[in-house]
Parts: sequence; C-alpha cells; structure tokens
Amino acid sequence: MRLARLLESLERQHLATVMLLQGCLEEVKAAAVEDPLPPAREMIIQALQYAAPHGLSRSDILAAIRRDYGVEVSANTLTGTLSRMHAANLVRRVGQTWFIRAR
Repeated sequence: MRLARLLESLERQHLATVMLLQGCLEEVKAAAVEDPLPPAREMIIQALQYAAPHGLSRSDILAAIRRDYGVEVSANTLTGTLSRMHAANLVRRVGQTWFIRAR
C-alpha cells in the first residue's frame, strides 16, 4: 500500500513538472512572436559596431550573433550578407577582418 501511495505521489509530481515545462514553452513561443529576430544584416551591423574600432573575422561575427541572439547563422548566409553589405559600402574588409563603416 505504501508503494502505491509513493507511485501516486510521483505521478502527481511528474504531471506538475510537465505542466510547468509546457507553460514555459508557451511563454517562449509567445515571446518569439512578439519580438522576432532582426535580419542577419542588422545582427552583423550590431556585432561590428560593438567591436569597433576593432574588426571581426567571419567566425567572430558568427560567435557574436550566437552569443547575443542565441541563433546560428549559416556561414553561407553570413558570407552573402557581408558581400552585399560590402557592395553597399556599409562594411570594409582588411584581409580576413571586417569593419563597420561610419554611417
């Protein structure tokens, strides 16, 4: 009988934990809808502005985006976006290091 009560207690605790986690997940989903991530271009600009006057390598930019926004941007997305930003004269590159240009 004691084992049955213990199992029943564990089931209630487990259910409460599951319900708590589901509530947390719903809050995270709601926050993502309310506050969507900025475009890759804006995340790159922010990372380079924080690093100024020092520049960042591509891997440093990826790490900064991962750290600041909690997302993984693909290397292809980063390369293409940096290339378009360079063509628009928003960034400059010296060797493997990227710098933000003054706006």
